[in-house]
Amino acid sequence: MIALAAALLASLPFAPPIDHPLLYRQTEDRVARDGSAAHFIMTEEVRYTRDGAGYILTIRALSADAQAPEMAAKAFRAGMKPFIGIPVAVRLSAAGEPGAVIDADATWAHVIGSLEAVAASAGDRKADFDPMLAGFRTMPPAARDAMLKAPAIALLGLSLPPLGQGETSALDESMETPLGMALASHGTVHRDADRNGAILYTADLAGDTNAAGRIADQMRKAGGPAAARADAIAALRLREHREISLSASSGLLLSSISRIVAADPAAPGGERALTQRGLTLVSP
Repeated sequence: MIALAAALLASLPFAPPIDHPLLYRQTEDRVARDGSAAHFIMTEEVRYTRDGAGYILTIRALSADAQAPEMAAKAFRAGMKPFIGIPVAVRLSAAGEPGAVIDADATWAHVIGSLEAVAASAGDRKADFDPMLAGFRTMPPAARDAMLKAPAIALLGLSLPPLGQGETSALDESMETPLGMALASHGTVHRDADRNGAILYTADLAGDTNAAGRIADQMRKAGGPAAARADAIAALRLREHREISLSASSGLLLSSISRIVAADPAAPGGERALTQRGLTLVSP
């Protein structure tokens, strides 16, 4: 999904509607090397309330579904089910900068309890959930809070620098890959001309091939199952194009669309589509 830097937040109005539910839809479309496709969708309710001079942002996942091969669809639904219906509240400054998760311990306990319930209802597949449960139970508070805050950060566009119309800036981020690991990427972000009450950005990034090589070397040294994937990681040549739209009046994210392609000499044009992710405000 998907889901502004402090300086940009300060330069834009931040005036979310108070006590008015907003509906966002996250989508992800994946294309495998054999051409098979998978579509994943999650709907979230977002609500802002006053908190002194700042705000409280509460996000609640309403549903998650998939149109994909059976195993992938089942894995997605099972992985998302523990989060459905559990509200996550984050304090925001007056400018919209995210702070602490409210009642983080209790929220995480709800997530674990929901996951335990899912596992208990899985019958002979109950053991499949043991690694996830073990990871969640032992997750350090900082990593736990980062996971809980991730949807809020996506909505607030924290990767965007403060630019005037027509300006361009360097951008360094991590890029998700089809091999389940994040890869450093570098490129530029450009602020386009405002249009129809929206502030528009485009970003173009390329995966860091040197970083991919270093990760592959580490995996080879580690040995075991990870070593078998090292060559595929070293060969990654990824490119991402992203389009972001923000409301000029409220500062809220209107939409974010990201497309990731991989270099493939056998594909038309020398590139193969991998993933498209979207995050869209569907009911303002």
